[in-house]
Amino acid sequence: MSTLNEIQKIPYDFTKNLQEEGAIFELEVPKNLYENLKTIAKKNGTTIFVVCYTIYRILAYKISGVENLPVILPVDTRNDPAFQDVIGLFVNLVVL
Repeated sequence: MSTLNEIQKIPYDFTKNLQEEGAIFELEVPKNLYENLKTIAKKNGTTIFVVCYTIYRILAYKISGVENLPVILPVDTRNDPAFQDVIGLFVNLVVL
């Protein structure tokens, strides 16, 4: 519960504007940066996702001061071939 109290203290420099429409944010990673991330991941026996997630956690801590900030990720759960023809969105949210 103390983490939730600390999350409310996270500084932000804009007012929250709840919209019904989303936005797309595209980021192109330079090839040399991608290669460096791949090298770090391989050297540590992990994936590029884990390296980027770690960088994100460090940045989030530096900005917020909250050590145990929960991060929620959508996870596709349509990996069973039996569900390939089923219509619908099969997404779970995982808190890391």
